[in-house]
Amino acid sequence: GAYVHISLKSEGHIVHFEIANNFDPEELSDQPGVGLANLQRRLELVYPKTHALNIDQQASDYHVSLTLHTT
Repeated sequence: GAYVHISLKSEGHIVHFEIANNFDPEELSDQPGVGLANLQRRLELVYPKTHALNIDQQASDYHVSLTLHTT
């Protein structure tokens, strides 16, 4: 029952990226990773005030959407 759904769209100078996946909640680590923090920092450096990152975690799935305004 594992899945990963990916969507990438470009509209002019705007790029929309969405990804959703499920996971086994019993396999979650108690220690947080650094991946999302690194991603957020890099987006702030490369796309200051021109990006939107939304992360939604439910009981057994993630949904992430990223919008980039490029020039």
